[in-house]
Amino acid sequence: KYFELVGNVEPDDLKDIERRLHDSSVNPSHLKRELARGIVALYYDEDSASSAEQHFDQIHVHKDRPDDVKQVELEGGDDGIWLVKALTHTGMCVSSSQARRMISQGAVRVDGEKVADAEMRLVLREDVYAIKVGKRKFVDVTVV
Repeated sequence: KYFELVGNVEPDDLKDIERRLHDSSVNPSHLKRELARGIVALYYDEDSASSAEQHFDQIHVHKDRPDDVKQVELEGGDDGIWLVKALTHTGMCVSSSQARRMISQGAVRVDGEKVADAEMRLVLREDVYAIKVGKRKFVDVTVV
């Protein structure tokens, strides 16, 4: 249906797509990718479509960090900054209670390691803290 409505697909190609959709050996996600590539190429170009697909694979398939992660500097003082406060100040969580809940659910990672302690502090160090909340929220924090 969407190939017909938003894609730039010829009638003969639509019949082939419908045939593949009903073929149990064809993974439906491949058709969804084909549709997405076609839509992006229609409104932009083939290079943009390829780039968007690679970005999708990087984030959703390979579970990697995106290339354009937001960089934030937070003032920590001598004791550093409380992770919960860092999550709210960076916009990763809307409140301290949500930040604590995300930590308790195991949805927060710092430098690739799952955080279990809601009292964790980010202290002054040379390297940035690579923080991930949930599956798709990323931020790099520098404590100053």
